[in-house]
Amino acid sequence: MNYDSVSQTLSWIFGGDYPDHTLTIYQSAARAMIVYVLGLIFIRIGRNRLLGNITIMDGLLAIILGSVLSRAVNGSAAMTTTLSATGMIFVLHWCFTKWGARSHKIGRWMKGRPILLIEGGVINRPNLQRCHFSELDLIEQVRLASNLGEIAEVEQAYLERNGQVSVVFKRSKVK
Repeated sequence: MNYDSVSQTLSWIFGGDYPDHTLTIYQSAARAMIVYVLGLIFIRIGRNRLLGNITIMDGLLAIILGSVLSRAVNGSAAMTTTLSATGMIFVLHWCFTKWGARSHKIGRWMKGRPILLIEGGVINRPNLQRCHFSELDLIEQVRLASNLGEIAEVEQAYLERNGQVSVVFKRSKVK
């Protein structure tokens, strides 16, 4: 089998690298399959947390990947350049997260820092406003995190870097 026949077969299956016509349903499906498999490979190589408790950087990565990879599926961009751009995005993400893990200062800059919302059973209103949380939002988060409805029972509560609220109980309430 020569290069031209392989190229023609791949063009028939995928509609070409950058199609000059509307893709068929089957070509879009074939592109989606390739993009999905390569996306999974990139995620596994990148040791990404896209499906767990994500940080701002992971959320940004998910948005960018959704945008970039969709172009490869629908044929609005060349498949090879889209997939190479995706690979570069993962390399950059991997480098930045590794850099952030090695340097506390860089990690704080890239991922943020926890924000104290409750201390000694008292709500820190300036921080609550800074986080765009209402008091009702905070009470709901305390209930979800601790099964407690009383702010007075909480020693400290933080809005963590991943967007979740963590709660530390007062010692007299811990059994």
